[in-house]
Parts: sequence; C-alpha cells; structure tokens
Amino acid sequence: MYRVGGDIEIDVSLLLSNKKRNQEALTKEYPNHLWTGTGRAAILLALEELEIRGVERIAYLPAYICDSVVQPFKEKNYTIYFYSMGADLNTPENLPRKLNNVVFLFVHYFGLENKAIKKWLENERSTQQFFVIEDCVQAAFSEFDNELFDFKIYSYRKFTPQPDGALLISREKLHFNFEKLCTQDEKYFLLAQVEGKIRRSLSKDDSEFLSLLKSSESRLDSRMSVGRMSEFSVFLMERIDIEQIKKKRKENWLFFSNMVESDSLIKKFLTPLYTTILDNEVPLGFPVLAPVELRNSLRQYLINHNIFCPIHWIIPEKNFVNDMRISSAILTIPIDQRISEEHILYVVEKLHQFFLEVIK
Repeated sequence: MYRVGGDIEIDVSLLLSNKKRNQEALTKEYPNHLWTGTGRAAILLALEELEIRGVERIAYLPAYICDSVVQPFKEKNYTIYFYSMGADLNTPENLPRKLNNVVFLFVHYFGLENKAIKKWLENERSTQQFFVIEDCVQAAFSEFDNELFDFKIYSYRKFTPQPDGALLISREKLHFNFEKLCTQDEKYFLLAQVEGKIRRSLSKDDSEFLSLLKSSESRLDSRMSVGRMSEFSVFLMERIDIEQIKKKRKENWLFFSNMVESDSLIKKFLTPLYTTILDNEVPLGFPVLAPVELRNSLRQYLINHNIFCPIHWIIPEKNFVNDMRISSAILTIPIDQRISEEHILYVVEKLHQFFLEVIK
C-alpha cells in the first residue's frame, strides 16, 4: 500500500549527499537575518526588536491563523485584534483603519501570494506608519517581490525533512544578541523529531514513529523558548535539493489539479481553494473545501488508506463566519516532493471511491 503525506522523513541517503550552500542562497539578499529553531521563536524575536523601536503592544492578525502564530503575541502581552480573509482567503474584511505604531501580520497561504493584502498595504503604508510582519511559513520557497515588510518569517519544517529551522529577516539591523544555546525542551524536541523522522523512513508501521513526532510537537505548544537552528538541521539544509523540491511540488500540484478537474464525481463534492499557481509560487499542498458534514469522515477514510491530509487550521471561534466555514471544510491534499504520479492517481482513486459510497 502507498503512504502519501505526513511528516517528511529523513532518508539516510540525504546524510551522504553533497553540500549545496542553501543557507547562503536563501539569505544573500537580506543581510539582517537570524536562523532560529521555530517560526514562533522568530516571531517572538521580531516582537522583542519592536520593543526597542517603541511599538505600541497592539497587533492585528488574520482570524484564519495557526495558534503558534498567536502564541508569541500572547507571551508579550499584546492586545490582539483579528481581521477576516473572507470565504476564499482573498477578500479581506474588518481591516483596521488606525494603524499608527502597531503591528500588522499577514500570511501567504499555501504558498500563494496574498495579493489582496499586498494591495491594501501599499495604500495604507502611504498614509500611516506601522510595523508589518510577513508570514511566509507556508510559502517557504515562493519568491514574492515586495518591500512592504519590516520582518519576514520563514520556516522549512513543512517543506523539508529538517527537524527544526526557521528564518527571521529584518529590514533594519537587528539588535538581539543571539548567543543562546538550545534549552532542554528544545533538545528533547530535536532528538524526538530526528528519531521519529528516521524511523518513518525505515518503517511502514505508524506506531514506530508517530508518538515521538506528536509528543515533541506538544512540547512546542506548552511553552515559548528561543534558540538557534540546530547544527543537524543546518547539515540537512546544506544537502537538500531546493530546486528539485520546487519543481516537483509544482508539477504535482498541476497534475492533481488536472485529475480533479477530469473527475466529475470528485468535482461535485470538492472545491479547490485555488485553481492556478504562478511560476514564482511553490505550493505547500492542494487545499480543497469539502462539505462540512463530510470533511472529518473523508479525512479518516483517507487516513485508513495511508493518505495523510492535514487541516490548516482548526481555529477557535472568532466571530468570523467565513473563516470558521473554511476551518470546518478545508483539507490539504499532499503534493510534496516525495509523491509520484502513481501516488496522486491512488489518492484520486480513493477520493472517487469515498464519494461513490456517499451517493449510494
């Protein structure tokens, strides 16, 4: 049986491959940067930098967001206000009018450029002075040309086998003295992630690795800590073929899109959140909206057939109907670099079978 999606395992062959100098390539245009363990740690450091610049502790975040993004703002005792990205994540609502000296964070969802917020920011930046954090975690290898940010946040764990690794980019010189060692919690997280990812590459039995990966993630959720990216992840990053990752993910996205378009039964039940990608966009996955009453049973059916579709994200009630609707309906179909056309055809087959049962 195929196994599609899930955490990206560490293949032993990667450890023996040649160095590619990826770190230098990713930061060559940005002299003011820091490598951190996680994306949330990078956000926390950005907020510490903003304290030096005298920011008012008020932040505007999208309602459709991962809890890990909200966590650093809570840690720093920010007053948080949410805005909506609309039913398609491209028609923002409830955007703030007064922004002077506060923080505004926006997300490039699923690897695609957030053009709606970009256009809005271009206008607001001409009349108000405020700080922009650009969340590129889901767009780790996409290339967007804009000068709207004060800080950019990248994370590579969803795109590569690295157990940790995030990047903070600042428009201005950073003041933070980043000489901290990993905390004990970070060491536990790293060791459990590495063991789990290696076990995943060697075993078809989920019980061999899932508990390690889940328990290490729960450590991150329980408390905030700041540390540098591990030397092991640096070693892996220097050997990953980023161009191959970008190429394969785009090819898989297009192939799956064509398969869905050609299957009238799947089209009846699933609505792609996006129907096109541009050359500069590298997708995280293929997000679809399913009927709310079927989403969870569909996901479990796929898990039973070794197809692991994450939900980005289950969000708490925030009084935004459209964002809650997306949260209740969305499913991200894996199209990462490990997946072949055979895997995609297998996923399409299982989707078709599920919906055949639904209409019986």
